[in-house]
Amino acid sequence: MKKTHTVVVIIMVLSLGVFYYVKTQKSDVAQRQQTIHERGMMVMPFDVSKTTHYFERTASGGIQQVRAKDVKDGEQISLIRSHLKSEAQLFSAGNFRDPMTLHGSDMPGLDVLSDPSAKFNVEYGELPDGAQLTFTSQDQKVIGAFKNWFAAQLMDHGADAVAR
Repeated sequence: MKKTHTVVVIIMVLSLGVFYYVKTQKSDVAQRQQTIHERGMMVMPFDVSKTTHYFERTASGGIQQVRAKDVKDGEQISLIRSHLKSEAQLFSAGNFRDPMTLHGSDMPGLDVLSDPSAKFNVEYGELPDGAQLTFTSQDQKVIGAFKNWFAAQLMDHGADAVAR
């Protein structure tokens, strides 16, 4: 009987520890997402709350879209296009300073993507409600870096981002 009681107590203590750990982790993620949302204006000229980021991983890299939530919001659409056009030029040159400013210099994938030896293409395209960047490479290390970078953005942007 005493052995059973001890096992039950141990299980309860472990359960409380797991519950606390999970709750703390969720709280940390939510706090980081809120920080990223608030810091968005540091690198993005559009209103993050009026837009959605979409990330689609592809066999050769990925597609990042930023779309206005209101298709009639010409101001946001213009700001999205201007920003992504500029980012396409920077990214093509291996310059990922904006994502580093927003997400941190240790953001997954950026070490590979910002390396001068990384070979990839970035293509800008307009959408009716925003714009997109298509990232392609034949180098599996670079493709993996794009996938890691997209996953980190999805995590950091939370409700402002959608995986496709």
